[in-house]
Amino acid sequence: MVHHPLLPKERIRESDFGLNTQVLPPNATLVLCEDKEDVNRLKVDARLGKQVDAVVALTPEAACQCIKDERDYYKLEDFFDEGLFCTASEPILAQQEEWAKKLDEFLLESVPQFRGLDFRPASLYFLQLKVVIDELFMCAFSLVALLVASRPCKVIYFGADRTDPISSDLYFRQSVYSLVLPACAQLYGVSLLRLEPSPQQASQSRRFQRRNTLRSILGEMLSPGQRQILRELRTLGVSECVRRRLGRLNSPGLLIFKHGYDVALVADVARNRGWQCKTFSDLLEEVEHVVPTHDPLADSMSALWDQVTDTPFFRQSFQWLGVDLWHVAKSHVHHWWHQVIPLMWHTLIKVREQFSRQSPSVVLVWSPHNPEDYSILHAARSLGIPTVTYQHGGFEGNCEYGVLKMTDLNVADCRLVYGAGVERYFRGQIPDGRSRLVSVGSARLDSLRDRLGASQGSALRSRLGVKMSQALVLYVPTLYPRQHRYMCCGDLGNVPYFELQTQVVKLMCQFPDIHFIYKPFGSLLRHSPDPIIEMISMNCPNCQVIYDLSLPELFWASDVHVIDIPSTGLLEALLTPKPILVFSDKHYLRPCAEA
Repeated sequence: MVHHPLLPKERIRESDFGLNTQVLPPNATLVLCEDKEDVNRLKVDARLGKQVDAVVALTPEAACQCIKDERDYYKLEDFFDEGLFCTASEPILAQQEEWAKKLDEFLLESVPQFRGLDFRPASLYFLQLKVVIDELFMCAFSLVALLVASRPCKVIYFGADRTDPISSDLYFRQSVYSLVLPACAQLYGVSLLRLEPSPQQASQSRRFQRRNTLRSILGEMLSPGQRQILRELRTLGVSECVRRRLGRLNSPGLLIFKHGYDVALVADVARNRGWQCKTFSDLLEEVEHVVPTHDPLADSMSALWDQVTDTPFFRQSFQWLGVDLWHVAKSHVHHWWHQVIPLMWHTLIKVREQFSRQSPSVVLVWSPHNPEDYSILHAARSLGIPTVTYQHGGFEGNCEYGVLKMTDLNVADCRLVYGAGVERYFRGQIPDGRSRLVSVGSARLDSLRDRLGASQGSALRSRLGVKMSQALVLYVPTLYPRQHRYMCCGDLGNVPYFELQTQVVKLMCQFPDIHFIYKPFGSLLRHSPDPIIEMISMNCPNCQVIYDLSLPELFWASDVHVIDIPSTGLLEALLTPKPILVFSDKHYLRPCAEA
């Protein structure tokens, strides 16, 4: 694997990477805070507070509490150029592509049944593995930059001995900083003091774990197909679900599709033209895709585990800045190797059998994510059934997003994109002519254009209690990447993004005659609270937080749109004639020329 200067394998020094050594005086005692309870400990425990020279907020919640307490704080990005991760995104992608290729070659050589179907699990599950590797690199680099640039005498942090369950997406569900910090501090000669969480924090952690455990239990009780049926019943109602299932008889073609985004509307059109349309979940309901109790493949994978994970080539993807982070990554990669790969393989075999009987015309997906998604797509390709992916959202083509060549483009015979500009961008991204590109527009945007307009906007203003004569500004945020960051020129830094939002809220407060609306990012509140909402409620009476109205409706109701990132929301805003202010952070995004 070719090393790159932006991705150091060895220890770094103060003179490397333009580290900012002037932020703090040397020999300070630092405390790293990851939530508001960590910050509160500094108030409650006077002895602890007196030991600390500087607070480093690792999360938006910790930064928010510092602001509320009028306490000075620093963020990790104060000590290095936060644009480095975006600049290094292409080099690390190239390294990971080589790593996945060699790992797949090892498996193809070692597992004969994989070779027969050209089953390459590392390339198929590339994004999930990339998130693990990138999150570890970014956390390690940020912490090492802090340690090297500030030269502290001691670092205090909070941590508990607990292990959150690993799911099939392989994402970290707990602090990665507290897992990585001890190895970094040991190598760079910095004294550490770990404090146990307060009883309240421990209680919150246990509640969080119980909630996650309950959800995982329900997930195990219901098959993917059953979960999809419940979602369809909630969205479509019983009558429509029955109509759709009866309409699958005597159709001229069979479309297998993954529900969501533009794909759902395409499936509706196909169904109205007489096609039989079957969701991925419908398909999985028809096949027994569980891993057998006594599985020879599991035995083979177990025998190969030590052989592959002990090789220097394999381990170097988890070694950065002189720090070996394999001990942090091991359980996540182990889950992929021993749980996800067998599930993908057995699903692939069962789906191939079903496809051989049913002969689908095409498989259409907005983006694969679950293990079963990749199995369905690979089963189709292995039988010569065309696979099609459909652009979902406005980011790609407007901004650099090279990772798609190893994800959506990697599994598609054809890629449907919104327009000629996106098509031109991807012409240089697709290796070996792997996918055909076709500009088709956006079915979802077309539907919104036909359904919404100025009259709906006026009615919505009335519901909101905003007079037509009053200026109404809609503020559209994106989400915090949390522990799911990866290097793709698309993820904003958690605390820097929170600080941007606090500046926007301060600006709102300066215009009390303008009515502002803050529309939280949809998936954000399902995972963790949005701390900026607390800042709005405390400081900005002329800003209303709206949860239950759709973003396209709010675009038509408002007079001006303020958008934090040039993505899906921007395309929806462009359906209106309203003025738009879009922020593209040069540290984290690389807009294309057309954008």
